[in-house]
Amino acid sequence: MRVYIAGRLTSADNYKELIEFYERIGTLCKQLEINFYLPHKHVRINKKEEVTPKEIYTRCKRHILESDLIIACMNSPSHGVGAELEIANAKGIPIVLIHCAWIEVSHMILGMSNVVEDL
Repeated sequence: MRVYIAGRLTSADNYKELIEFYERIGTLCKQLEINFYLPHKHVRINKKEEVTPKEIYTRCKRHILESDLIIACMNSPSHGVGAELEIANAKGIPIVLIHCAWIEVSHMILGMSNVVEDL
């Protein structure tokens, strides 16, 4: 099984906390022997590499389409996560949403046919 872990990366005030949360999900996947993809770790091969937005889109889309499941962290709104979820939804890839109880997730996201769980 391959899991794509989606979450806000751009312009986040709490970037470090978000990254730590995404990586905890990755650690859990690793413990369960599930292959996972974390965009913030895998998009740039090394820190010196300049990656264009087009390249980031292409790489992430490829990994989404190769995934069996998407886990989306919805605590912080993100255009990118919405795009990632629509790519998965269009291809019939199941989506699990994770967010705090007080976060109201967009009805556009909740209405996607492949959202299988809203935690």
